[in-house]
Amino acid sequence: EFRKIPPDEARILFALLDKDGSSQIDKTEFLQFANILLLQFDKVVIYEPILKRCFRGIDNSPAYKAFEKFVMSKWFDYVIDTILALNAVVVLIQSYPMLAGQSVEENPHLADGEIDTIWEAAETVFTAIYTIEMLTKVLVFGWHKFAESS
Repeated sequence: EFRKIPPDEARILFALLDKDGSSQIDKTEFLQFANILLLQFDKVVIYEPILKRCFRGIDNSPAYKAFEKFVMSKWFDYVIDTILALNAVVVLIQSYPMLAGQSVEENPHLADGEIDTIWEAAETVFTAIYTIEMLTKVLVFGWHKFAESS
C-alpha cells in the first residue's frame, strides 16, 4: 500500500533528495529515495498568545511574569476546582426539591431577566469567575493551547 504524499511534504522530500540543488535528481540522489520515503514528518505550529503577539517584550515584564506564574500555578487550579465544587453544591441545593420528588412551583422571578434571587446572583458570580478564568488562560496560553487543554 502506498501512502499519498501531501504537496508540502513532497517539496521537502525533493529538497532532501536534490543534494546539489540542481532541481533535478540524478542516479546517486535517486538511490536515496527509499530512505527518504521512510521519513515521517510532524507538523509543528507555534502559536503565541495574543498578549505576546500584540505587545512584544511583555513576557519580560515582572508584572506579566507574576501573572503568568499565578495562572500556571497549582494554587490557581485548586481555587478554580474549589469554586467548581461550590457551584455544584449550589446547584444541588437549588435542585434538591425537584430531585427529592417534591412538587416545585415555577418562580416567576427566575424568568424575568433580573438578578433578584440568591440563586441567580450565585449563578452570575460563578459565570463571571469562569469567564475570568477562561480569559486569563487565553491571555497566558493563547487560544489554541487553551482549546487543546480544555
